[in-house]
Amino acid sequence: MILIQKPRDVIGGLVVMAIGASFFLSGQELEMGTSFRMGPGYFPNILSILMIGLGVVIAVQALRAPTTEHSFGQVPWRGLLLLIGAVLFFGFVVRGLGLASAVLIVVLT
Repeated sequence: MILIQKPRDVIGGLVVMAIGASFFLSGQELEMGTSFRMGPGYFPNILSILMIGLGVVIAVQALRAPTTEHSFGQVPWRGLLLLIGAVLFFGFVVRGLGLASAVLIVVLT
């Protein structure tokens, strides 16, 4: 019997594999080509295979690594509010001040 230490990571790995497999299957109708003369399906298929591999790595790591984390810890409210405030400020003033001025104000404050 396999004791799953991190079921969320296993499910996440399975989801990544499923997304990669669906893109791989949908890309099969495109011409693959060779590595020297790539067809339109070459790059999507390679990325799909890498995504499936990444999902396998995530799921296997979750199965074999013991859990040491119990919670996410404290939420850094000050940083979160400053980040949201900066994004909102930028959104409201970018049309009036222009891109360069808005970026300069957001970055320097």
